[in-house]
Amino acid sequence: MMTLSMVQNGDHVEIVRILGGCKIQQRLEAMGFVPGVVVQLITRPIDGPAIVKVKDTRIALGGCMLHQIMVQPFGDGRCQEMIQRRVHPGRHRKRGHHPRKIFKY
Repeated sequence: MMTLSMVQNGDHVEIVRILGGCKIQQRLEAMGFVPGVVVQLITRPIDGPAIVKVKDTRIALGGCMLHQIMVQPFGDGRCQEMIQRRVHPGRHRKRGHHPRKIFKY
């Protein structure tokens, strides 16, 4: 595990946990930074906020916020396919296709 501040530009990583106090955790969760979500570090200048892509939103985070987010590398072939197709890992079926219910009277 490493912090989001150690990630290179363009890398996809999965959030493992959020460090810090209750207020910081609530603020990051409100912006979509929750464990299990895949994020991409778009740019990280030497001075100034980093741009992080969460789902379909780009968010600017300061350096101290980046140090609070623990991540792990995300490079599995299946996972890269999900990123390109933007499929949530829990959705295995197409929407609207549910097994038919059979009622016996």
